Amino acid sequence: MAQTPDDIGSELQAATPLQAARPPRAAGRTQAPRPARAPQPRQIITAQGIVFVFLTLAIGLSAVNTGNNLSYLVFSVLISFLIVSGVMALWGVQGLEVDRVVPRHIHAGEPFTVTLILSNAKRFTSSYSLRAVDLMEQGRVAGACYVLRVARKGKTESFYQTRLPRRGIYRFTTVRIVSSFPFGFFRRLLDLPCPREILVYPQVLPFAEWAAWSPVPVGEHETPQKGMGQDLYGLRDYQAGDSARIIHWKLSARLGRLVAREFESEEKKKVTLLLDNGVPDPLAEGLGEYFEKAVVAAASLACAYLEAGYQTQLVTRSGRVPMASGHSHELRMLRSLAQVGLVAYAGSPLWIPPPSKDESHIAIHFAPGAPLAVAPNVQTMVIQETPPFDRFKLAAAEEKPM
Repeated sequence: MAQTPDDIGSELQAATPLQAARPPRAAGRTQAPRPARAPQPRQIITAQGIVFVFLTLAIGLSAVNTGNNLSYLVFSVLISFLIVSGVMALWGVQGLEVDRVVPRHIHAGEPFTVTLILSNAKRFTSSYSLRAVDLMEQGRVAGACYVLRVARKGKTESFYQTRLPRRGIYRFTTVRIVSSFPFGFFRRLLDLPCPREILVYPQVLPFAEWAAWSPVPVGEHETPQKGMGQDLYGLRDYQAGDSARIIHWKLSARLGRLVAREFESEEKKKVTLLLDNGVPDPLAEGLGEYFEKAVVAAASLACAYLEAGYQTQLVTRSGRVPMASGHSHELRMLRSLAQVGLVAYAGSPLWIPPPSKDESHIAIHFAPGAPLAVAPNVQTMVIQETPPFDRFKLAAAEEKPM
C-alpha cells in the first residue's frame, strides 16, 4: 500500500536526528563484510604445572640466596621446560580445521559412529597428542576421541561412538581441541565452529515383539478379479501375446487348442495410522512419556507394514503423510514422527480420511481417560493395554566427561 505524505512526515519525526540527517546510501553499494576472526586458543595451567612453577620458584630463590652456580643452572633448565611447554602447546592447536561426518539415518537409543576429520594447515610442524571433544547445544558433550598425530598439510580421521536418547532435532555446535603436549604443564583449548543439524528418528521395535498385538494381519490378500496371483480365476482361449507360462498344457492337449489360465490378482492392503497428538493440557504430568511410547508404536507399525509390502499413511493434527509404499515413504513417515509433538486442541475430533477398498484404520490411543476413536473400520491400539509398548523404557541421556 502506498504511503501518504502524512505517513512519511510521521516517520521522519520518529527518527533520531542522526538518522534523519544521514544521506541515503548509493544504490548498488554494499558494505564489505568483515573477515571472520579465527578462533583463538585459551591456555590453562594444569595441577602438574602449578607444582612445577612453585618448585621452579623455590629453586630460583635458593639460587639467589646462596649464589650457587649449580642452582642457577637447574633454575634455568626448569624455566626452559616451562617455556617449551607453553610454546609447543600453542603450536599444537594452531592451524587446525575440523569436519564432521554423521550417518544419514539415526534412530533414538541406538548407537552410531561419528567421524571427525582433523586437518593441519601448518606448513612446517605437525600436531601431536590431541583430544577432540564434540559439543552440542548447551555445552552437552556428544563424544570425544584421541588423535596421536596430524601431519603438516595432512588429515587424520578419528571416530567415536555415541547414542542420542530421544527423537527430534539435535544441533552440533563446536569441536573443542585440547592439547597438553609435550609435558602437561599447560592445557590449550581451541573451539572450532562446526555446526551441524541432524534429525533423529524414533526407536523402532522389531515386529516379533508385538506381532501378537498387531491390529491387522501381515501379508497380501486375493481379490476376485483377474490378475497375476496364485489361485485360479478361470480359463479362456489363448491369445497372441500371452505368456507361455499361463498355458494349461494338459487341457490344451485334450481339447486340441491352446487354453490359457487366469489367476486372481493379489493386492496390497492399505493401512492408515491415526495418531491424535492433540490434548487439553500438553504439559500434564506423565503425558509426555505415554506420547513418546505412542510415537514408538506408530513408527514400529509403519516400518513393519511397509516392509511387508503394505501401503500406509499417517494422520496427525500436525499434518498428514499420504498413502504410499516403499523405503523412501518409510523415511518420510519416520521424519514426520521424529518431529511431531503434543498440541493443545479445542475438542474437535481428529480428521479421519474416508476408507477406500481394503483399507484399515488404526487409532493409537495413549492419553489416559480420553475417549477412544469410534468410527467404522477403525481399530484401536491402546498403549497401556499393549505390553511391548507399555513396558518400553525411553533411553536416558548419557553424561560424558569433557
